[in-house]
Amino acid sequence: MANNLTGDFEGVVQLSIRQIDGLLATLHQNGVQDDAAMKLLHSASLRVGDHRRFPGDFGAFGDWLRELGTIEASASLDHLRGQLVGAVPPGAARRIEHEFSQFGRVPEEPPPPETVRGTVKLQLASATLSLPAGSSSEVMVHVQIRARYYPDAGTAAMPEPVHGEAQITFEILHLGSRLLIQPSSQDSKIQFIPNPGAGLSPADTDRIAAQVRNAVRQNISVLPVDLPSGFPFSAFKGLGTGTGQALALPLNLSNTSLPTGNVQSVNTLFIGSSGFAVAVSKEFLKSVFQPTINSLLQFKQDFVVTVLHFFHPTYHFVVTSVDLQFNNGSIDLIIKGKATTTYPLAPSYDNIVVTQRFTLVLFLDTLFLPARDEDLTISGLPGAAVDRVRLAAIAARDQALPPAVSALNQQLSDAKNRLATGLHSFDPSASVSFRLGTSEQSNANASGAVAVTPDGVILRGDITGARRLGPIMDIRETEQGQAFTALNTWIPGGRIDRMIWSWVEYAGAATSIFSGVVKSATEEHRFVFPKPSGVTELSRICLRIEGTQTLANGSVVNVAGGAACHLPDYGQVMEVPSWWEPVTVPAWFPDMSEGAVLRESIAAHISVQAETPRTSDLTHNTLIYFPDWQADQPLDVLIRGLEHMRRKSYSLVVIVVLPAGTFDGRRREIEGRFHSFEKRFPARLWLTEDNQCGWTRTFAVVKFPSTCLIDARGKFVWKYENNPGAGVLANALDKDLLPAPAPRFKGLRLAVSPGECAPDVTFEDDQAHPFALHRMRGRQVLLNFWQSWSAPCLKELQRLQQLHARGGEHGPVVIAFHGGKDRQGIEDTRKQLGLTFPLVHDAEQRIGRMYGVRCWPTTMSLNADGLVDHVQFGFMPASAKPPAPEKEKAV
Repeated sequence: MANNLTGDFEGVVQLSIRQIDGLLATLHQNGVQDDAAMKLLHSASLRVGDHRRFPGDFGAFGDWLRELGTIEASASLDHLRGQLVGAVPPGAARRIEHEFSQFGRVPEEPPPPETVRGTVKLQLASATLSLPAGSSSEVMVHVQIRARYYPDAGTAAMPEPVHGEAQITFEILHLGSRLLIQPSSQDSKIQFIPNPGAGLSPADTDRIAAQVRNAVRQNISVLPVDLPSGFPFSAFKGLGTGTGQALALPLNLSNTSLPTGNVQSVNTLFIGSSGFAVAVSKEFLKSVFQPTINSLLQFKQDFVVTVLHFFHPTYHFVVTSVDLQFNNGSIDLIIKGKATTTYPLAPSYDNIVVTQRFTLVLFLDTLFLPARDEDLTISGLPGAAVDRVRLAAIAARDQALPPAVSALNQQLSDAKNRLATGLHSFDPSASVSFRLGTSEQSNANASGAVAVTPDGVILRGDITGARRLGPIMDIRETEQGQAFTALNTWIPGGRIDRMIWSWVEYAGAATSIFSGVVKSATEEHRFVFPKPSGVTELSRICLRIEGTQTLANGSVVNVAGGAACHLPDYGQVMEVPSWWEPVTVPAWFPDMSEGAVLRESIAAHISVQAETPRTSDLTHNTLIYFPDWQADQPLDVLIRGLEHMRRKSYSLVVIVVLPAGTFDGRRREIEGRFHSFEKRFPARLWLTEDNQCGWTRTFAVVKFPSTCLIDARGKFVWKYENNPGAGVLANALDKDLLPAPAPRFKGLRLAVSPGECAPDVTFEDDQAHPFALHRMRGRQVLLNFWQSWSAPCLKELQRLQQLHARGGEHGPVVIAFHGGKDRQGIEDTRKQLGLTFPLVHDAEQRIGRMYGVRCWPTTMSLNADGLVDHVQFGFMPASAKPPAPEKEKAV
């Protein structure tokens, strides 16, 4: 007869569904590691609607052609053949012709207009699980998706936006020591549920659901899973409903073989609110106690009973039976016996019962069975004999019980280790531990550590696993520069609920740095954000996300990430080592008031020197102008020269280099020096300052004004000191400007992206202390790259010092790399700002170049595993965070 607690099995492990969701979240987080043994995707790009194979069975060559067709989906076989034959060596060309001849020409017809064929880009949240009640062969996976569909030419589009929950039922079949996992063949078991507010009609939802089914069945190839050697589970059953669901896994406790029995016999949900629970049947517990029972059956005792003051018969006590009785909250060890005597007038005692009641205590993963003397009772004996028998029974109990307790703990330890081994197949960091408590405090329906029931014992515990990483932010331009994408922005082990975009719009070309305005929009259903019309190459694009994250124990917490900003990369104006001189242009904070000091409005300094070899592509022509700042109209000659040049359609950027200290003035003062020339200025204008004379030394300028020209190939072609006059300047521009595309500047990027492992470096700080980055694993590390002359760098160092001081020994490790030539700048800055974290003199920017740093300051956060989880370009005070989106701008 099946045990009410464990069915046909010696034991049963139950895992809460929330605990399994925590495990799935860990697999989702594993997406940051290229070499992770098991992981779930956070983003993907898939082809949909392609034929899986050309007509007929053409083997590997046909599959290879199909893969080429994935790259160029609209290509006919004739077109592919022509391309291939014309591009390969003669011997390979003959083989290709031969292979094509084997299956002849397959006519290609235009697809019907309703055909869905194209590329879909997916953003996937961490998956969750549910179980059909009583199921032992099906599980349902739930995953939130956002998708962007790009149809092939001549094929149908898909409804927009694709945002909702994919519900996919998988069938799990057991093939000996292998599991075969495949999506359900029933359409009703693979569904798409749109998110509220997506605006999808029922017909739209049906179309998307059909494509989800096709994608799952055609693109998810789930191979048989070979269970690891010694894997303790061979069957499962879903119990409970809603958030109280659990996965029941039968367990064989007596040896390592897989359990046999009918999994449908397991019907009791006993996990409570714990992460996992182990139930052990009373039948198995009795088998563990059998040596103790056998020992007690041999118990004998002689004692004397005083019947009358002159009559003292001697009795011989023997055990007739020993049994364990399981109650709610306790276990009774019941010893039955009889006492006989040879005295003819003395009575015999045939129904003696010695009962020892135990409670169970679970402490530090060890089970204790405290046997208190006051819980030992004796019936069926005269009072004069009870004390003598009690003393003997206690002595026998204390001798026989410890081996049983030791054997029971060994079995429980084995069961826990088997569970841990099974979990380690998915999450090597998973840790399994029982809760603390006593059976007197719990019962089968509660959530305490240990419970005794009439059918056996329940032990409950929790599972911990990998710590969660912070949100990984990634913003890129897409669709020929017409939009931004956050496809690769994600919350490890979680999901994004909304994306808050903010950007800066500038009015006009020349004075745009004085008139930047922050705007924002909230997007819930799409990860692609069309570029607003007011965005220019000067604009900063920022993204902040809000969502949830599932911890290793299955609990869900709210998460907000960012803001990560897409700062403009002004490109490589010249091929000069960046560590020779500081040749930079500033990135500005928006919403600059008229009374603002310009230096306080600089967010970062961005280098325009080359760190990588230039490509052969043309970029833009660059005019560098050093004005006579003391003149009444310092830009008058520049403006008139630009007005007189004939090649006005040629791409040109003008960098005006102002004297060092100019940006200490207020906006109204500096702006007044330009007078009102905004409408007259025919080129893009960048204003910068001659920090540490880096610009004037690089261009060897000794007289003002001076004018220098670098063409679109990056070649220095013209220089004129003193006032050239408008005509001379115009003629030089007409002669040396090269036709080139309009300036288009991508966002700054490092050599290492969020989610990637940070390059390991060794270095020595300004106190001569050696460091190695790999020795800091296990702690959060903040790497900062700064210059002593840069105001935003000094602000960022102050912010990091406050963070360092608040965190103490348990806070993040902060290390700041000074990329300037002057070592004295480090000492002065440490004293000025009271810095207590390591400062490193990176004079030739060896470490900065290894990381691809071209923005000052740049701060990157490394998690405890050495992975980059956030990059911040420039200084971002709290007031500069994206504002709350305006309702009328919500997308």
